[in-house]
Amino acid sequence: MKAIAPAALALAILASAPAHAEAARGPRIEAKVGYDSTSIEFVGWSVSPSGFAYGGEVGYDLPVSKNISLGADAEITGTTTQYRMGDYKLEFGRDLYAGGRITVAATRNVNLYAKVGYANLRSIETLGPLGVTGNGDGVRFGGGAQYLFDKNFYASVEYRYTNYQANVSRNQVLTGIGYRF
Repeated sequence: MKAIAPAALALAILASAPAHAEAARGPRIEAKVGYDSTSIEFVGWSVSPSGFAYGGEVGYDLPVSKNISLGADAEITGTTTQYRMGDYKLEFGRDLYAGGRITVAATRNVNLYAKVGYANLRSIETLGPLGVTGNGDGVRFGGGAQYLFDKNFYASVEYRYTNYQANVSRNQVLTGIGYRF
């Protein structure tokens, strides 16, 4: 009986938390920073250089129920990630993203979300004085959480995986600070 009472209390608290939570709504803007690991697979070998990622995101969320909203995101990020071997250097430039998301208000101060969309990565390859710039299209899957400080300001943490063409993929863990209008 002693074990059942705390478990019942915890269940009651968790069950009532969404009743106080409200779906995310309206426009938002967010600055993001974090860790980037980009994997490149060549015939017979692969490399996974890592670096620092930074950028920003804008989005809009539309409530579809009391604690669920659907939204759209647009993002531009950059990274310090690069691979070097002798005179050869492969740098990863800007990364564009546009996609959709579903957000669930888990509690009054916590939103959980999942996202999917189109991504476009710019790469710059140089060999001595020669250079080539290219773009790679891909699909991004991600998920994260937002902690609401008040009605407008929030902090976020997000994991995302992007698979680009030409055997390039990316894993990132980003944190952010955002403002909801």
